[in-house]
Amino acid sequence: MATKNDGTEKTDIRAVGFTLLGIVITAGISWVSATQTASVSFRQSCLARIDARESLIQSKVENFFAAQGRLTSFGNHRVKEDDELESRVDELAARSYALTTYLDGEISKIPQLISLDLMSIYSTGKTEEEIKNMPKIRENLGDKMDKWDALYKSLIKSFDADRKRC
Repeated sequence: MATKNDGTEKTDIRAVGFTLLGIVITAGISWVSATQTASVSFRQSCLARIDARESLIQSKVENFFAAQGRLTSFGNHRVKEDDELESRVDELAARSYALTTYLDGEISKIPQLISLDLMSIYSTGKTEEEIKNMPKIRENLGDKMDKWDALYKSLIKSFDADRKRC
């Protein structure tokens, strides 16, 4: 039995070829789209983690500075009750130690050292030796504050660098 070739075989082959080409192109576009979506999702997730950490640390630093302010302003009160002073000293200590749990490396030690110096300065029952050492403690406190400032600025800049790496 002979088959009559009227050109439909070529048409059928072309149709199958274009269909396969369409499938390959669609699959390629889908793959590129999925890859880009995953990349954007990864970047957004990375940025969100960095932003959350930075925000948390800034909040803890704000609490630490607020406690320092409440303690140092106590010296300007006309009536100075020991219970109020002790409460402010306790708050400063708690805030400084809480802050250190969110920091790494050298910067993590400084809030505790600052609070220890401030507690020495504001303690009410000083000995003669402690009173004699006050100028040195105040000088050391200033040095620690300067060091804190530099390291904190560096930490904030590191968040920007981390964001660029996302």
